[in-house]
Amino acid sequence: MDSLEADIKRLSDYKHKLRTFSHQILGYTELVLEEAESAQEQQFLTDLQKVHSGGKKLLSQIGEYLDQERLESGKFDLEMFRIDLSGILDLIVGYVDFILEDSKEEVIANYENDLKKIKGVIVSMMESLKEDTDTFSHFGAQVADRDAGLRTEFFVKKDDSAAPKTASTVTNSQSKEANQTFSILIVDDDEMNRDVLERRLNRQGYRVQMAENGRLAVDLVQKEKFDLILLDLMMPVLDGFGALTEFKNNAVTRHIPVIMLSARDEIDNVVRCIEIGAEDYLPKPFNPLLLNARIEASLEKKRLRDQEQAFVKKLYVEREKSKRLLLNILPASIADRLKDGQTNIAESFEKASVLFARIHGITELSKERSPQEIVTLINDLISGFDWLAEFYRFEKANTLGDTYMAVSGVPTPRDDYVQVNAEMALEMMRITKRFNSRNSLDVQLRIGISSGPVMAGIIGKKFITYYFWGETVDIANKMETHGKSGSIQVSSSTQQLLTDKYDFTENEEFDFSQDQTLETFFLTGRK
Repeated sequence: MDSLEADIKRLSDYKHKLRTFSHQILGYTELVLEEAESAQEQQFLTDLQKVHSGGKKLLSQIGEYLDQERLESGKFDLEMFRIDLSGILDLIVGYVDFILEDSKEEVIANYENDLKKIKGVIVSMMESLKEDTDTFSHFGAQVADRDAGLRTEFFVKKDDSAAPKTASTVTNSQSKEANQTFSILIVDDDEMNRDVLERRLNRQGYRVQMAENGRLAVDLVQKEKFDLILLDLMMPVLDGFGALTEFKNNAVTRHIPVIMLSARDEIDNVVRCIEIGAEDYLPKPFNPLLLNARIEASLEKKRLRDQEQAFVKKLYVEREKSKRLLLNILPASIADRLKDGQTNIAESFEKASVLFARIHGITELSKERSPQEIVTLINDLISGFDWLAEFYRFEKANTLGDTYMAVSGVPTPRDDYVQVNAEMALEMMRITKRFNSRNSLDVQLRIGISSGPVMAGIIGKKFITYYFWGETVDIANKMETHGKSGSIQVSSSTQQLLTDKYDFTENEEFDFSQDQTLETFFLTGRK
């Protein structure tokens, strides 16, 4: 097994390890959630649900980054993998800390041990993420070398095949150097047969391994990669029919071409082997030139099949990448409508809530830090906001410079459209506070929320965006602009819909336009 294949196998094992950590986080969280349902402290349960959501997000990201097809196609982005998972883990730790710090002693006493276990698992996962991924830093270069080699072999082969082959040139049609890229498994219970075939194939440059019965061959193919199998029919333990059946019933091995070699040349045996999936059938004693020709033909077909699969995987990866990019700028339902051919998408929503948030302190920070440090810090904070938007199932969130915008109730209506925006705002404040504490900074948020009718639609052709407009959007923007740092200012329409569940302080009125004065309030917390 070469170094690249070994790394792909180790990355698959690493995926299992990280998934185990994630399942432990989810398992302990679910235990606490089940036991805490009777606790009369809603914030405690809400934060637990966020920890649980973070655990599920971990599983999703691990599955996406360490997908087998992505690994084999070389699209594994080690740095982004580490950044994304570290960000989620940091958020989970933050919410566990919130629970331990904010909950009443009598409430937390029964769960403190399990919560500390969750933190312990996260610490172990963070250490693994930092240390273990360093061993795969050369992975991308290996894949690039492999793909370059495949392209070279393909074009060399095409040039070689341009000249007609004769019986005298069959054995030399491929150079020994080219043949060394192929691995062939000989399966035969007769030692002399194996020896003769091995020496003949070694002479032509192929890499050869041998097995003396079908069972050993099946086990070996599970561990190592082969390009072709030469399979005897009559063997002890597991005969050729049984081994061929197992090869073809296994998703990993079914595409390996198999040439049957047997002294039994009855037509029934030939037909049965071909029906099971054999590439070819040669009777013993076989003609060496004919065997060489059949081997070359089988390897050529496999080479083309592998190349086709590589292109299919690349197309799949690129399609998924395009899909993810589209979902980054559009809600899923709108993206689906675009893909179905709709072009003029514009709608009005009567029940919507708009949030504008502006990050203050970035300009001052820019005087002290490098552009790279600023981007890393802002990305960390914005990623936390994005995670909240995903947790609360916002279908759209925009970032423009130091301004963050989120809209609930669009394009999918929901009954809690106002409450979910209030929750989003309060949690953004908590995340910003923890961000400042962790980085010794004093970044402040200024948030404005307004609720009411909103219009939304697709704007642009080359650079499309899902755009929102209407008085509700303008008022939310004004709420943010005329607010105070570290505060959440809301319109009277929003306050009226939330007054039963949240605390507010009244604010001064201000002129929204020449003929309209707005009454506003500051959202200070949950009742």
